[in-house]
Amino acid sequence: MRRLIAATVVWILIITGAQASFAQTNLCLRGVGAKLGLVDPEHINSAIGFGGILELGTLLPGIHLEANIDYWKKTDQTANIRTRFRDTAAGGTLKFFFKTANPSLRPFVASGVALHFVKSSIPVEGPGGIFGSPNLESSDTKLGLDLGGGLNYHLNRQFDLFGDLRYRVVSDLNQFELKFGAMFHLPI
Repeated sequence: MRRLIAATVVWILIITGAQASFAQTNLCLRGVGAKLGLVDPEHINSAIGFGGILELGTLLPGIHLEANIDYWKKTDQTANIRTRFRDTAAGGTLKFFFKTANPSLRPFVASGVALHFVKSSIPVEGPGGIFGSPNLESSDTKLGLDLGGGLNYHLNRQFDLFGDLRYRVVSDLNQFELKFGAMFHLPI
């Protein structure tokens, strides 16, 4: 938990430092995108995840800001116990793009924070009665840290394709993600 707090403080300091050079910022809604891929949470089998992205412009040259929302759910069967897991994450990501000889291919590293709304439930077999079968449920809101990287491919003036690999540190539900997607750039 201390590492998560320290990483969050560092992330906030980076954003604060970026705001100090406000003259170089170019923040406004620049694009919308979607992504789909594989999520591999700790202690749970892999699941299909999807999400949406808002490209919010640049804080500094080469550093882009994105808002994102991600979702996955999985039902796991272990020794006659079926457990349902669900995670909805909403957060922000800073991406640093590296310059390359080919301007269409842009590798990046990414870091961000997100709120994870995690829910798990176990159906309990028993008499239904008027209220039906009860469920054992748990809902938590957790702060997570995202670390990753990937590759953007600039298809044309309006579309980018991308691949993204991330490790999400979320207390007891850390996750690897491999997602692919497309970004539509808004005419500005």
